[in-house]
Amino acid sequence: MEETVRKKKNKPLKRGIMYTVDILLAALVIAGDQLAKHYAQTFLRGTGGKPFIPHIVELYYVENSGSAFGILEGQKILILFVSAVVMAYLCFLLIKLPTKPQFVWMHIALTLILAGGIGNCIDRIRLDYVVDFFNLLFMNFPVFNVADICVVCGVILLFILLIFVFQEQDLEFLRFKRNRYREIDE
Repeated sequence: MEETVRKKKNKPLKRGIMYTVDILLAALVIAGDQLAKHYAQTFLRGTGGKPFIPHIVELYYVENSGSAFGILEGQKILILFVSAVVMAYLCFLLIKLPTKPQFVWMHIALTLILAGGIGNCIDRIRLDYVVDFFNLLFMNFPVFNVADICVVCGVILLFILLIFVFQEQDLEFLRFKRNRYREIDE
């Protein structure tokens, strides 16, 4: 009985369902990000900022032509190239990721990172800058947006999974080559 329950818990999900969930989550994140940025451009541009959570967060319009923390200012082509490489690798990982239930959270983490990157790339291509609008009032921190929040949450979730949840053998699918004789040599 216990073994039957264990097999059902570990039964792989259908790959098509996983990809559909990944695509729907990414579409939701990208749409929410673009909608929030449209709001910022329409209602915040030219204002001195508007309180969002009083004394904690204000909505303050900024055009960021750099990368994280404003680095690589004005290097649009380089930023887009690096972003494209990272996003291609994330897509590769999502395709290689097993469909077992224990990998659902990793799908979510990678999808959040990918969707956030796509959201910011849309701005870079369309506007030549990224629209940022969340300003933390209680600390000196760069202004950020919804896509940035998704990337950070995805990276934190991924680190938690890699450090506390998965063991090395769980990540065997990441190896490009498998040395079948490795166990004999060690």
